[in-house]
Amino acid sequence: LDIYPNPANTHIRFALKASYLHRKDYSYIMLNQLGQIVKGGALEETNQGEFSIATDNLHPGFYYLHITDAFRENTWTGSFIKN
Repeated sequence: LDIYPNPANTHIRFALKASYLHRKDYSYIMLNQLGQIVKGGALEETNQGEFSIATDNLHPGFYYLHITDAFRENTWTGSFIKN
């Protein structure tokens, strides 16, 4: 999962391959370096295959992002730094 911009300030963006976009329901959890869940919820597409999550309420540091589809058949994982 390619997350950009990295490092992030106010938001992160990422894209899923077109072959996965037939499943419209995606959710995410965001974890800090200690493995604590700091944010999570449903994802909404901003453009075709592109998603965005606000990060302005996160403390500076390193974060992991885990995304799953509604059926938990596909999982994507990435990481980013928050300034």
